Amino acid sequence: MDIKKNLDCDDKYFIPSLSNEYKKINRFLSESKKLEEKFDKSIVLHANENKLSNFSKHFLHMNLGERYHLSNEKEDFCLTNKNGFIFKNFFEIREFELHAKQTAYKLLSANFIDFRLLSGVHATITTVLSLTEPGQLILSLNPLEGGHFATTSIIKRSERRSQYLKILDCKSEIDINWLKEQCSIEKPSLILIDDSCPIREFSYEKIKEVIPKTTILIYDASHSLFHK
Repeated sequence: MDIKKNLDCDDKYFIPSLSNEYKKINRFLSESKKLEEKFDKSIVLHANENKLSNFSKHFLHMNLGERYHLSNEKEDFCLTNKNGFIFKNFFEIREFELHAKQTAYKLLSANFIDFRLLSGVHATITTVLSLTEPGQLILSLNPLEGGHFATTSIIKRSERRSQYLKILDCKSEIDINWLKEQCSIEKPSLILIDDSCPIREFSYEKIKEVIPKTTILIYDASHSLFHK
């Protein structure tokens, strides 16, 4: 597999100085192909890597496969409103999902079925519940300053206490002096830098220097835009 041929690009778009990078990518694609052939002969048992049927794979090649589907049967078919975030919904997809649920109820004799896939939100829920205790303090980014809109709700609903990290306006950087003072007042159990659509890089070494050794530091970037 050759990335140049695979991307179907003209030579003028390939920069000679990046030839080594293309070689690395081609090598990665080649190794990935070998892994694909290996796992194609086996059945993986955990949910996020299950083996899809050819019928299911067909939907991944549609443009709809690149979009979020965030609603459920209790929400409006046309629009889903999440704290000011509006997502377009598709009635036809929703109708297909309802039919699939009814079939699954009968096949599995289940009382509850949810087709929504595993995501970063589930990972955040698991992280908060497994690494902290109720009542403990968790620091995260304010959604107005790039934090994920779901993090605060997850923290509060799990009976932890939420506080936003202070950002220096002039540098788009975490205020290290504020963080050091905050840690002297009350030690946070977890600092979750939930950077949504990041366009910057924080000074993680400086952060680690001022926080207690027992405080867990996690960087979770989603929809990354930053490249150094």
